[in-house]
Amino acid sequence: MQRLKSKKEIDSLFESGFIKKSGGLLLRYYVDDRHKDCCIGVAVSKSKFRRAVDRNRIKRQLRAALSKLNEDALFLGNGMLIYTGESLPQFEKLVEDCGAVFKKVRYKEGE
Repeated sequence: MQRLKSKKEIDSLFESGFIKKSGGLLLRYYVDDRHKDCCIGVAVSKSKFRRAVDRNRIKRQLRAALSKLNEDALFLGNGMLIYTGESLPQFEKLVEDCGAVFKKVRYKEGE
């Protein structure tokens, strides 16, 4: 799993990507078999969390939750994981929500 950094790729996600939600997480993604790996970016809304300390903490927790998932749970392509909750999350809840949202993506791929 790699970090999604390219502005061009992020813009294409928001223009033509699919959306899945689970708990306080929203995943914008598109599946592309040409990719060799899964590229994921994380984001937290500045309007919901004014303090940069809180936003950075949530982003660190999201990256740690993603690393706890095994590689089989992810897909080939690009994705942006956005935290949409109203309060600071518990780490265990983030891990659970990450697993649930990626499970929805895998289910859609199998259809």
